[in-house]
Amino acid sequence: MCSAVVISLIFFAHAVSQSRPTDPNYAPGYKIKFNDAYPFLLISQKSLDVLNEQLKEPVSINRFRPKYLLFLIQSFRERNESIYNLWKDVKIGENTFHSTELCYRCKVPTINQETAEAGSEPSATLMKFRSDKVLKTNKKPQGRIYFGQMLVWEDYVAQEKRKTIKVGDPVYVLKMVSSYDDVSV
Repeated sequence: MCSAVVISLIFFAHAVSQSRPTDPNYAPGYKIKFNDAYPFLLISQKSLDVLNEQLKEPVSINRFRPKYLLFLIQSFRERNESIYNLWKDVKIGENTFHSTELCYRCKVPTINQETAEAGSEPSATLMKFRSDKVLKTNKKPQGRIYFGQMLVWEDYVAQEKRKTIKVGDPVYVLKMVSSYDDVSV
């Protein structure tokens, strides 16, 4: 069980005209608005901590723009900082989410938000342990790096009543895959 923190919420007045479909190969029937590829991005604080331990200058979670930041409670299954990347179905409070694919990173995290200066970090460091070459040993590398898990909300298609996620809500893993070779990227 974990706790989740909501980072940002955005409201669109004209949902139909301001939306587009997600990738039908991974999440058919879902739509997005402001987001790049999928409606939700999940990252754990532990993953950020592991990255920052390897950087000369630590970076803020703001660089990655997650909707949910997990503070994992240590247990034998969660000692691996990126175990959440193997989650396929997860329940946060009353909401069930399905994993679509790992979040491949663009250049935005390399831009210092306070100075607007671009650099090579954190991408250069992530390439060493979060690249498709390292994670996906059964596929031809495309030079991508991954940090985070992209999700869709199960009840979106059914248009059920909106449910709230609060700081401290329990997080339950409903389904996992056994390796990165089984994760969509």
